[in-house]
Amino acid sequence: MDVGFFVQVVIGLVAVVDPFGGAALFAAMTTTNSAEERRHMARRAAAVTFVVLVAFLLAGQAILHFFSISLAAFQIAGGLVLGLMSMDSLKAFHLGVRTTPGEKDEGIAKPDVSVTPVAVPLLAGPGAISLVVLYAAQHPAPLDRVTLVAAVAVVSGLAWLLLRGAARMVRFVGQTGVNVISRLIGLLVLAIAVQYVVEGVARIWGELPS
Repeated sequence: MDVGFFVQVVIGLVAVVDPFGGAALFAAMTTTNSAEERRHMARRAAAVTFVVLVAFLLAGQAILHFFSISLAAFQIAGGLVLGLMSMDSLKAFHLGVRTTPGEKDEGIAKPDVSVTPVAVPLLAGPGAISLVVLYAAQHPAPLDRVTLVAAVAVVSGLAWLLLRGAARMVRFVGQTGVNVISRLIGLLVLAIAVQYVVEGVARIWGELPS
């Protein structure tokens, strides 16, 4: 296993999945639930996140091939999605790329928020799905696929730990601390987005006839 590649993927996924921001919203949505219910929902949300991301990771190339989408085009599209998502994290303006206000309100009213809206679309949303598909398309070797699945497992495990201790985390760092972490993560996501758009444009430019 390429440790450098593994660390790169974990950092990228943590930035896009943003389990810290997800845990803060999870805490707000589950104030009326018991500790046992919150632990159960955290476990289910992490499991669903893992299954969804691995499914798109393994099927990503087939999806691109089926719709005749080039890697360059998907790089640009994925970069734009990540860029819009980073705007939400940076609080420049709310676009509802991760979750809409209606989904958040529904989550507060629902007895079980583990599958929706926490796992999908809060954690395994358009940005995370785009990122794993791009990783899979760029690294098709079997060993790289194993590395990607392991990275998804680590990030899903981190999400489980943060969701499980969401109430304690919010009390410890406060909402301001959560916001600061989300803004820093948003900046990293924006940098990843710009990189993918630039790579996609360069790839298309290189394919144009001279």
